[in-house]
Amino acid sequence: MECIEITNVKNFMSRLLMKSDFDRYLLREAQIVTFVTFTIDGKMQKNFYSNEEYKDMGKPELAMWQKVRPICFEMIKGSRTPVRFKIVLKLNEEEMQKLIEENELSYTLSDVGGLYLNLVYENGDLNCITGTSMNLFTLDKSLEQLWDATVKKNLG
Repeated sequence: MECIEITNVKNFMSRLLMKSDFDRYLLREAQIVTFVTFTIDGKMQKNFYSNEEYKDMGKPELAMWQKVRPICFEMIKGSRTPVRFKIVLKLNEEEMQKLIEENELSYTLSDVGGLYLNLVYENGDLNCITGTSMNLFTLDKSLEQLWDATVKKNLG
């Protein structure tokens, strides 16, 4: 786990909310505090879709950030900055698999619970905290270290 301070907040927010830089992520949750507190649970509501539509979408558990991004942008944009926000993004399974294979790690996709970005803005400071969740007990930190390094490289 690494805490990375985002120094150019305006540029990062543009990448997060107006560009496709983070579209390969899934939304786990978001809380945005402006004049009220907006809370978004990223869990897909499969009953919203027909069985066929949900199946065609690949039966996702979480919503793609790409779909929720415009809604979050609407909540955040304006002349005033938010009081606070926390957005938790999870790398999608295809990208996780690619990361594991390209780096020849001994893990399978089912071993990994998730690779996360926790974006926290408060008091004018924006931090990205990486997170790795495993579905098995291991002392091997190779995936966690790789994820931290990958995030640092992509944010730089």
